Formats: sequence, C-alpha cells, structure tokens
Amino acid sequence: MVMRVGGLASGMDIDSLIEKLMQAERTPLNKAFQKKQTYEWQRDAYRNVNTLTQKLNKFLEDKMFLQSQVIKKTATSSNDKLVSVNATNSATGALNIESVTQLATATQMVGEQTAYTGSTKLSQLGITGTSLELSAIDKDGNLGKAVKISFDSSKDTINDLVKKINNSNAGVTALFENGQLSLTANNTGREKTGAGEIVFGQGSAVFDALGYADSTKVTTREGQNAILQVNGISMERSSNKINISGYEITLKETFNAKAGAGERLAAAQTELANAENALINLGTAKNTANTAYNTYLNDTYQPTYDSLFTTNELKDAYTTLDKKFLSELTTDDIDFLASIRGKDSAEIDDAFADSNLSEDVRKKFFGLNRTDLGKLADLTEKENPGDAKNYLERFQDFRTIEQTNSANKKASDAADAAYTAGESRVLQAEKSVENAQAAVDATQNDSSSPVATVALNSTTDTDAIKERIKEFVATYNEMLETLNGLLKEQKYRDYPPLTKEQREDMSENEQKLWDEKAKSGLLRNDSLVRDGLAKMRMTFMSSVEGLGDKTIDALAEIGITTSSKMSDNGKLVIDETKLDEALAKDPQQVVEMFTKTGSVTTTYDADKKRNVTTDSRGITQRLRDEISALTKNIEKKAGKEGATNHTFNLGRSIVDTENRITRLQAKLMDIEARYWKQFTAMEQAINKANQQSTMFFPGMSQ
Repeated sequence: MVMRVGGLASGMDIDSLIEKLMQAERTPLNKAFQKKQTYEWQRDAYRNVNTLTQKLNKFLEDKMFLQSQVIKKTATSSNDKLVSVNATNSATGALNIESVTQLATATQMVGEQTAYTGSTKLSQLGITGTSLELSAIDKDGNLGKAVKISFDSSKDTINDLVKKINNSNAGVTALFENGQLSLTANNTGREKTGAGEIVFGQGSAVFDALGYADSTKVTTREGQNAILQVNGISMERSSNKINISGYEITLKETFNAKAGAGERLAAAQTELANAENALINLGTAKNTANTAYNTYLNDTYQPTYDSLFTTNELKDAYTTLDKKFLSELTTDDIDFLASIRGKDSAEIDDAFADSNLSEDVRKKFFGLNRTDLGKLADLTEKENPGDAKNYLERFQDFRTIEQTNSANKKASDAADAAYTAGESRVLQAEKSVENAQAAVDATQNDSSSPVATVALNSTTDTDAIKERIKEFVATYNEMLETLNGLLKEQKYRDYPPLTKEQREDMSENEQKLWDEKAKSGLLRNDSLVRDGLAKMRMTFMSSVEGLGDKTIDALAEIGITTSSKMSDNGKLVIDETKLDEALAKDPQQVVEMFTKTGSVTTTYDADKKRNVTTDSRGITQRLRDEISALTKNIEKKAGKEGATNHTFNLGRSIVDTENRITRLQAKLMDIEARYWKQFTAMEQAINKANQQSTMFFPGMSQ
C-alpha cells in the first residue's frame, strides 16, 4: 500500500494530475470494454436473426407443412333439411344418402316415484357407503369404463349426488324431480355387445333406494342406432353425426324409411348368416388346435417330462437354469462340473484357476452365480461322468419337445381368441337384425311419398389455398425485408459503445441516440446471414420432382417469382392470373408442391456422363431445411438464449476480452500506485528541502 501525500509541499493538485495521467493509461481498457460490448451486441443481433427465421419456420410448420393445413374443402347437400354436411380436407368422391330409416336416440331410465325430495340426505335413504360406480355408452357405441363417484352419505343430499353425477365423466345426465330420478345417456345409440347403455356397478344400492330396485317399475326408453343407406350400402351408426369418406354428415330427419328398413333388414340378415358360417369354421379350427395341443401334451410332453425328470434336482435345474445354456454344454464342460461337485465357493474359484478351460468356457461359467453353478455341478456324478452327460443330453432333447408344446399352446390360445371374437361378431349381428326388424315393424304403416336421394358433393376451395399461398409469400417477404435491412444497415465508425464515464456526462436521450448509431451496422454484409438468405432463395428455383404434371411442378410455373426490382432484394411476387389458372387445373398438385416430403438424391446419368441431382422435397421442407441449417450456423457463432459463453464463438471472444479487462485493470492499479509513489517521493523531497532552507535561512520562514 503506497502512502499517498497530496500537494501540501509543492502546492500542486496531485489528485487531478494523476487522474489525467490515468485517463490516458485507461485507453486500452476502455477499448476492451467497448470491444466486449460490441461482441455482446453482435451476439444479440445474431440471435434476433434466429428469432426472425423461426417466425417463418413456425408459420411453415403450422400452416404449410401438411396438405390438411393448406387444402380447404367445402361440401354441399342437395337437401340440407334432411341431411347437412361439412367436408374435412380428406373428403373424396360423392355420397348419395338413399334413405334414413331411423335417427339415433339416447337411452333414458326413469325410476319409480319415491317420497324423497332433493334435500333428503343420502343417510335417510339407508345409504352407508361412500361411493358408487356408473358406466355408459361412449361415442363409438361401446360401454365406457366405470367411473367412481364419491359422496358423504351423512352430509350429501340427493341434489348433491345428482350434481356429482352430472359433473363426472360417467357419460350420464341425472335429474331428480317430484321424487323421481331420471338417468339419460349423453351419447346416443345401442351398446354393441348388449351389455346396456347405462350400467350400475359397485354402490348400486343408491339407485335401488331411488326407485330402481324393481326393474318392472323402471320406465326405460331404449336407445337406438341411426339406420341409413349410403351409396347402396345399408348401415347402422350409434350417432346422428357420422364421418364417411371425409364427409361429416348430420342426419336431421328420416325419409324413405320403409324402403330403407327393408334394405337394412336384408343386409343385417346376410351379415348374421356370414357371421354364423364364419363361427362354424372358427369352431372347427379351435377344436383342431385344442386337440393337437392336448394330444401332444398328454401323449408326448407329459410322459417325456415324467421319464426325464425323475428327481427334484433335475426338475429344479431345468426350471431355474437357462435352458439354452444347458443345451449347449459340452463333454469338457461336464467333466469340469463333475470336478467341482460339492465344493464351496473358494474351492470352486481355485478349481477355475487350476483348470485349462478355454476363455469362452470361463465366460460361460462366470456368467452363473455360485449357487446356480453348484446346482449344475450337483447334477453330475464324479464316479461316472457318462451319466452326467446323459443328464444334460436329456435337457437338450426335452428342450425341443417343450418348444413344440409351447407352439401348440400358442396356436390353441389364438384359436380360442378368434372363436371368442367370432361369437362377439354373431352377437352384434343378432343385435343388428333385432334393430332392423324393429325398424321394419315401426315403418309398416309409413305411407309417406318417396323422397329424392340426398346427394353430397365436395369441392376444393381454391380461394382458401390462394390466400394461404399469399400469406406464405407475405410472411417470407417480411422476414427477407428485415434481414436485408440488417445487411445494408449503415455502420457509424465514429460512434463506438459508450464507456461508463461517457454515459455519466450524457442525458438519457443523448445516450439513446448514441446507442442507436453504435448498434447500427453490426451485421452489415454479414456472410453468414447473406449466404443463408441466398440458399433460401435457391429453394424456389428448381422444380419439385415426383409430381404428376410437369407444367406445374415449380413456383415460377404457378406465377410465383422473385421481383425484378433491384430494390426488392429477392422478394417474391405473385402473378395471380397464373396462380388462378394452376389452381383451376390441379389444386391438389399445387398444394403438393409445397407440402410434399422427399429428399435430395444424386445419381450418375450414363447418357449425360455426369452426376444428376434431383430434389423431391416440397417448398416447405426445402425452406425449413435451410432455416434449420442457418439456425445451427448462427448458434455456433452466437449460441442459444441461456447458453454459456464457452459453447459458442462470440461467447469465447467475450470471455477472452473479459480476461484481458481483468489483466488491464490489475495493470492500471499498478500504474496508479507507481504514479502516487513518484509524486509522494517528490512531495517528500520538496518538504525536506523546505526544512533545510529554514535551517540555513531562519528569516525565510517568517
């Protein structure tokens, strides 16, 4: 620590002198701080480029990646009063609805009237449980999973229970009024297996107490499936909202019901006959597979098992040791096992050390723990190793028999499962016949006049595709304009980053204006960004291989080209007339030009005697690939948000600059200390001289 002496002797302002001297010395440090700030601004500028390109990438992913995101289809119904329709993007062909025999309805159950009110507590019903289970038909016509509904019988009332049922996912709407509990399935239709559309599980005593104990006193309106005929095929659906060939159809009213009922009954009877015939064949296959399994099991497998495994040791070895390992043991292996029979772990280890076993055999045995190795050794007889070999040969023979038995069992189980599925098919077919017969009976007195077939058609909405393409061009141009602006931004070399001292001498507005100029041009003519944009532009030039019509397989052919104006710097422009013509000719291929997935391949063309590169990627995939490549290159240079400085180039430059700043700061401290030391010595010398002059010339002090 240098003792600092001000200008008491010399009369000089030492503090100001050293401060001015240090200002000159601080120039390298200030430049280092400015350099670090420039690196940080460049890092942020590069990351902003990635933000801009990812905005385009997100647009491509969300709106241009799949055909369904671009193609929009509209559907029309020739009689919207009877059948309404919407088209999904996968709608194809035309549908004719010849008849709707019946509409789907939901099952409803109303219990016997009780003397309770909604405010009656469940405990007053004699309920002591804490939960019930309820399941109902789902939207696909299957019985859904049972839903557990918990309650507190001492606190909850009937109204509380009703509210809990309605708020659950049980698929049932409950209503309690005038002492009666009504339960209605949320989904329409008949449950496929006949299990019922509303099923009580655990805790059904709650419903018994609320008027459901006597089924003969429960008023039930059974749900029914919609029955319709489409393109000559009669069918049932559990809902009035049906999806066929990409058409979302809503059945509103019945029409041509009598004719449709007859067609459905005939179709259902044919399906039942087919299901019954198939079940006969499945039954034959089941019997054959079961007989084969049982015969082999009883005549071959079990007798062989009983004759081979005559001791518990043999059975234990076969059930606990690896069967493949047992079947691969050699005579030499058996001899070694016989030599270690009855030995403890230490003795077995010594035997390993003294043996001449091959490396493969050592690995084989070391793979076993000492307990299993001991079991295996106990199967051998030291006095007669030949018997031991016979033991292990039995394992080898039995393994083949066991594999055959296992295969027979799998075949038998598969045949049983197929037969069970066939029984389910017959049951469903019987239900369809029952439903169809009920529909026939219900339409016997139908005297309504025939109604014209309801025709459903879909068309591709080319206007929607055009708008999506225009949106893509606008999004790309917006990104391009911003990045080109960064590449051409003016650089002000006379405006370096401000130092801390400089900021203290400026107003906030002056600092802001200075920073704007200091940050300007950070990416001017940057090769990384410039090359990335050039590669993006190249994706628009070549045709998309693998499309059908060669006249509309490139952007230029559908009216999308780069602007001829130099000031536009590669922006895309649209010739709407040409785009309309392409969409009118083949909207599907126009969409595929953007959404097609593919790859870049290079093959040798013998005729042209050179390599030929083809690109089957659509415009979206091409552009996303180039954005991804640019993003990775920028991340190598500027890193991701939150990345540590040591993981990217600019970050390492920042670290190096910080280290240089640390060294310069230490150096400045030494320089400042030296200046103080020199001025202090000067002050001390002047003070000493003054003292001496006073000694020789006493009057001078007066």
